[in-house]
Amino acid sequence: MFPHARLFASFLLGLFFAFVFCPYPALAASNVVTVSPAKVEITLSPGGEQSRLITVSNTTPGPLLFSVSVEDFVAGIKEDDPFTLVDHGSVTSPLKEMLVVSEPTFELLSGEKMNIPVSVRIPKGTPPGGRYGSVVITFRPVTKDEVRQVVVAESRVGVLFFVRVAGDVKEEGHLVRFSLFNGAHVLRTPSSASPLLFQIAYENTGSVHLNPYGRLTLLPFLVGTPRIVTVDPWVVLPGQVRMRELAIPDSVAPGIYVAQIELNRGYGDVVDKNEFRFVVIPGPWVIALGMIGLVCLFFLLRKSLRLSRGHVK
Repeated sequence: MFPHARLFASFLLGLFFAFVFCPYPALAASNVVTVSPAKVEITLSPGGEQSRLITVSNTTPGPLLFSVSVEDFVAGIKEDDPFTLVDHGSVTSPLKEMLVVSEPTFELLSGEKMNIPVSVRIPKGTPPGGRYGSVVITFRPVTKDEVRQVVVAESRVGVLFFVRVAGDVKEEGHLVRFSLFNGAHVLRTPSSASPLLFQIAYENTGSVHLNPYGRLTLLPFLVGTPRIVTVDPWVVLPGQVRMRELAIPDSVAPGIYVAQIELNRGYGDVVDKNEFRFVVIPGPWVIALGMIGLVCLFFLLRKSLRLSRGHVK
């Protein structure tokens, strides 16, 4: 047994060193392009300038060719598409002409990354308010085939710039709606596949973007421990009503609940509060088992009464 044990130990030791020291291309190349940060928020006075760095990393197996452009964006129409890139002439708060990129094109080999300086320059005389634009990074694989015509798919990634021009701006917004998904008040017992889902709608009626945030508290009406869920900040543009969905992934037992929200408007420490009640009922199989249990209990009681009457006689 000893030689076999020593052989097995040598095998494990060799496997350990192979795993630690041998390079694995499949692990090194994750086949994605990462761009950070996803958004940039800046406050500048008219005539001011500020620079930020955007980091682009190529972790795909091959070289990529990148090109950088700038666009304006506005509030999107669809809930799943809150921001839409648009032409410069069709927006009321453009930023495109105020964004300056120093590296319009570049190439990155697999495993390389680059920092791209982006300057925001606000001309003198610019009125106070919000300005919104995006640095769009387009990339495609580098092809060396000049004999055949090769169609190469391009991908785009955008970094959103939210710029506030300092001055007499209007900060104003409020909570519009707080409810369960689709306004339900009675629902079956949630599960991991179908969690308890809340909807929060916020309207920005001011002249600059806002970042509302807060917390949601779920209180059992009779007995139970309250649950608190953090509502992370999200960006709402001027004139936009933006919906936010918030899920509670944990299981929720049947019963009556009170859902409360405390939402900071994102300015002046003003908090909106709202609450509503809803009922969680058991699923069909639980109801069926309960009915069977009640029927069994009925017959047991009936039999017990008959036996007690016979005993009395």
